Amino acid sequence: MYFSSIGKFTLGILFAGIGFMMMTFASQNLINNNGLPISMAWIIISIFFLTLGELCVSPIGLSIMAKVAPDLIKNQIMGLWFVASALGNFVAGLIGGNVNIKNIDQLPNIFRQCMWMLFVVALLLFIAKKPS
Repeated sequence: MYFSSIGKFTLGILFAGIGFMMMTFASQNLINNNGLPISMAWIIISIFFLTLGELCVSPIGLSIMAKVAPDLIKNQIMGLWFVASALGNFVAGLIGGNVNIKNIDQLPNIFRQCMWMLFVVALLLFIAKKPS
């Protein structure tokens, strides 16, 4: 089965959304168990999907930047890709930094919001993709 670059990118965003969906279920399980430990399988499955998403997005995005950039500014464009990645990490730090460890009730909502944002982005990319 062949996926275009945008198709792989979309698949990566979808995998990341599934990873956050697993974390939503895991955090809801944690709350339902009154803070008692839950199965590590939730974390392993979540990390698996987040890693799949990263493997689909990061190298594909860098490859797209290298292909579409004019030769004169190819290095700068590829550098911008890494700046965008750094900004994404900064925003993730802001989101994670606002989580109050004493109030785990907010975790499912945070993970759910991230999940829905990723699913919407994946849907928009799927709609915007040219048919092959």
